[in-house]
Amino acid sequence: MIPKSKVLTANKSFVADTKINYSSPKQSQHLTVNIQNGEVKDPPLQTIPEETLKYNPYENLTSEQFNDALICKDKMIQALRLIIFMIQENPLIYNKYIIPRTYDLITLIKLLTNSEDVEITIKDDDVDCSCCSISNTDLLFIDKIYVKKNNELINFKYNFSETIKILDQHSISYKITIRDQC
Repeated sequence: MIPKSKVLTANKSFVADTKINYSSPKQSQHLTVNIQNGEVKDPPLQTIPEETLKYNPYENLTSEQFNDALICKDKMIQALRLIIFMIQENPLIYNKYIIPRTYDLITLIKLLTNSEDVEITIKDDDVDCSCCSISNTDLLFIDKIYVKKNNELINFKYNFSETIKILDQHSISYKITIRDQC
């Protein structure tokens, strides 16, 4: 006979800890199942903190600020549509950069900088581009870009680094354009 102090008690429960592998070696799932008294108890789910759920970046804006933010987002959507159009319809890609038409580049810079007007100064140098089917009279090499904002001309290169970053991310050249057809 076994003394009572040596008897271990057990209830009807166990924990199954498994690792499920899919056919792909990179995908796996770790699963823990608890079964007690014939009921399957799922592991506790991770909850999202309430501060994260309650965060709204637009809640403290006035209606004028909200309208400005909405207009800014709308212009960004228009700019991204123009970028997609330029990628699909552009005839010239050089060193993985899309060479846009002058009008498209001006419109894109207007949208991204939220400006009134854009002025482009062209280099006078004749550069031979015999590598492509476009003649060198159709290519315009940009010297400077000026953005008109609040009736003030601002140098694009030094004052709009975020816009230049967007153009670089989408591989759009702001140094060479294709002359618009009249």
